[in-house]
Amino acid sequence: RRPRLQRQGIGIVTPMTTASSTLAASAARATVASHRASAPSSRLAPRLATARPASRRVSSSSANLALRGARAISDTDVAQDSEALPETRASDDEIPACVGTATKEEFMRWMTTQQALPEQKLELVVDLPEGRGLVATEEVRRGESLLDIPESTLITVERAIAESKLGPAHANLQEWSVLAAFLAEQALAIDAGADGGRFATYVKALPRRTGGVLDWPEEDVKELLAGSPSQRAAMERQASVDAAIDEIRASFPELTKGALRWAFDVLFSRLIRLPNRGGELALVPWADMLNHRPGCNAYIDDTGGAVCLSPDRRYKAGEQVYASYGSRPSSELLISYGFAPAVGENPDDEFEVVLGIDPDDRHADAKADALRRIGLSPVEAFPLKLNGYPKQLLQYASFALCDPDDPRELPGLAEKALIGNRAVGGLLGAITK
Repeated sequence: RRPRLQRQGIGIVTPMTTASSTLAASAARATVASHRASAPSSRLAPRLATARPASRRVSSSSANLALRGARAISDTDVAQDSEALPETRASDDEIPACVGTATKEEFMRWMTTQQALPEQKLELVVDLPEGRGLVATEEVRRGESLLDIPESTLITVERAIAESKLGPAHANLQEWSVLAAFLAEQALAIDAGADGGRFATYVKALPRRTGGVLDWPEEDVKELLAGSPSQRAAMERQASVDAAIDEIRASFPELTKGALRWAFDVLFSRLIRLPNRGGELALVPWADMLNHRPGCNAYIDDTGGAVCLSPDRRYKAGEQVYASYGSRPSSELLISYGFAPAVGENPDDEFEVVLGIDPDDRHADAKADALRRIGLSPVEAFPLKLNGYPKQLLQYASFALCDPDDPRELPGLAEKALIGNRAVGGLLGAITK
């Protein structure tokens, strides 16, 4: 039996898949729990695969089946009930013991006294269908400024290096690795009896598991994502993090693999890229309690120094306030956060449609040459979404299917059908890859 798991956080990117295959994997992942209930508990090339942190689960539909990361904040000091869950990639013993031990009261006291969080119209609730989230305590107007988190609360790369005791080599790591090493260092220091620094309470409030793919055993990735384009993305995510961990431990062997894997798991589910700070990466305590909802258009904003949220609708007291993690397909939500919206619920679900010149076309070679002249390929991939498709898909198809009597007309037809692509060195390719 394992600790009850929950999902929470902000952030990252994976390739495209269909909503149905993603939901099937999510459902299967949850179903595995029942089959394993009686089983004993087993307890980036160095560059990380490209990941896109969110500006920052979904409805409580029973179709939103998910593996959930351990409850990091509880209502009281009483231990939570346990329930059987799917096998995980690493033993729970490999995660620093202090993680997930802070109570709601301890976390809020840290936010209001040490971090100077101003009075809020939101409160932290830990027993929502999604796990924890922020709920309105009074009416919230559309567009009004919420959160107002001070800059001093942010854990940026620069602040992590300044607060860390790892030494000069810490700053030589990639930015993701800098933050992962810092979180692992803080958690291990707390376990060793040190105070853990100014962010100790936050580290103890973080979830032990997020349900993201870093926590999936290899057999689950192969089995549950079989036939889905997400399988390769999931394997690449695990491999890139393994490589990054090896790179970090080459300089800092005292940082355990389990602590670093937990740290990367947290980063993939919570990290935000702040637009008004040049895209700077940051962990943002309090803002990372917001849950995502498909179709939501409220985004984290750092204009004016403090980190804020302007809701895209009115909320009544008692309603959960949502933010958008960005326009993310369900595959990305599943791999990074461990949950998937119900089929048809996520307007950003997409599938990669590949179009190409028919090899049997009488003008196949001439069409291929015409496309290459404007920076395109005889085979191109397009994102097909529930809420629409790129106009370039039809433009490309119209050229692929044209049949002029004189093949010398093809370069001109390509220009007309795909106008604008040459000027930016292959706009269509940039859009669709």
